[in-house]
Amino acid sequence: MYNFIIVAALFIIGGIISVYMSIKSIKLRNRLQQNGIVTEGVVFDFVSENESKRGDTHNTPTPIIRFVTKNQQWITQPANNSFISNQLKQGDKVTVVYDDKEPEQFILKSAFDQGWLYYLLVIAGVCSIIGGSIYFFVELYTEV
Repeated sequence: MYNFIIVAALFIIGGIISVYMSIKSIKLRNRLQQNGIVTEGVVFDFVSENESKRGDTHNTPTPIIRFVTKNQQWITQPANNSFISNQLKQGDKVTVVYDDKEPEQFILKSAFDQGWLYYLLVIAGVCSIIGGSIYFFVELYTEV
């Protein structure tokens, strides 16, 4: 009877999460582009979070990037903000932009500008919030 509440809540919560994560990524990206240090790294390996018992992967593997900071510190971390991970192979050289104070926070620089994708996710999240809210109120007031 009131299943519409669950559906609306899922759309609203999903939209909020999308907007939050996108804005967080946009802020990190902008900060690193303005103040980050550029260096060369290498695709060290790949990791997949959803590996089945048979070894099948159900998502695009995340590249693990290894690079050296200006203080000669080795960093080996997954590149969680990369939309180009399906184009990379183990051993490929990549351009890394990292934070001098927190070198574990870095982005991959590529010829394909990924910034607009984050803004697209913000728009999709806002649409999901609005759509979920409209659905909730329409169902609430048309329920007899």
